[in-house]
Amino acid sequence: MAQVLKTNAIIDFAYFLSLKGGGPDSDYNQDRIEHLINAETDRLEKMTNRVFCPVSEDTEIFNGRGKEDHVVRQLHIVTEPVLYYWDMSTWTLMSETDYPRDYNEDGLIWLTDGGVFESGRRNYKVVYGYGYARDDVPQILKECVAEMVHRTLMKFDGKQGVSSESFSDHTTTFDLASIPKGIQVVYNKFKVNRFGL
Repeated sequence: MAQVLKTNAIIDFAYFLSLKGGGPDSDYNQDRIEHLINAETDRLEKMTNRVFCPVSEDTEIFNGRGKEDHVVRQLHIVTEPVLYYWDMSTWTLMSETDYPRDYNEDGLIWLTDGGVFESGRRNYKVVYGYGYARDDVPQILKECVAEMVHRTLMKFDGKQGVSSESFSDHTTTFDLASIPKGIQVVYNKFKVNRFGL
């Protein structure tokens, strides 16, 4: 049964080959690589508390806190957020004219005229698009996912585990199955902390 690359995958088989020096005739098994890409993407999403691909839409209901801003759950906002308030019977659109606002791709929405999201429980709703098309995911993140897929593949093929590299007059031994510090740093740069959400 052929492996299917999931829609949330950060990279695809062709991208992996382009980085790891393989062509269509390479020894890499596409089904196996796509399985590992899916697994590493899932691990990345768990580690960062976010979804990167594909561009999706989210609807959030949130508590007004008497402040001018709100941070949404997902990052990399790509469409103008649409805001609503609960008028005790229905959701009412907050027009841009009556409630001027701005937003950034980092998930912050704020009212620009000095207004605030009035205090209340679940009294506001926002609908917005977020995420990346696979080709638009930051390059450094795609490279890290490809490297982790390659490391996992080497581990399964028995070419990995504990390896040694010699530098000058000393040898360094390391377990390639763990996430290297450099990749951890990159993954952590994209991590979202979900305090109170």
